[in-house]
Amino acid sequence: MASDYGMSVLVGTGDNFWSGLYVISSTVGFVILLTLLYVYYITPFHIEIWWHKGLLYVICMVASVVIFGGSVVVLWHNWEKQSYLKDKSNNENVDDKIHQNGSLAPKDQSEDSVEKSTVVTYGSRPDFKGMSL
Repeated sequence: MASDYGMSVLVGTGDNFWSGLYVISSTVGFVILLTLLYVYYITPFHIEIWWHKGLLYVICMVASVVIFGGSVVVLWHNWEKQSYLKDKSNNENVDDKIHQNGSLAPKDQSEDSVEKSTVVTYGSRPDFKGMSL
């Protein structure tokens, strides 16, 4: 998604639901793929070679992360994209109202610098040019 900051909306979302769903879906997907592997390949063809089983085990691990975890990341990205676009449209409406009504009361410079240093904004790059030491 193209944004004003050039970074993905998934960076720093702090959403435990989606990250937990990613881990759980990858684990469940691994168990499903391993079960299918045993039912349809290892048991019927009597695979006994340990390195062959180990290789298939690793392939199941990678496939579960790519297939099941990847689908959760795609859903997560779409969800965050919708939220970002909704928030952006709400913020534009608020900005338009502020500009129509005039600017806010002027603040003291020291309060402004303290406020900027304590604000944490996830998903955007810091503005080092605006910071004064």
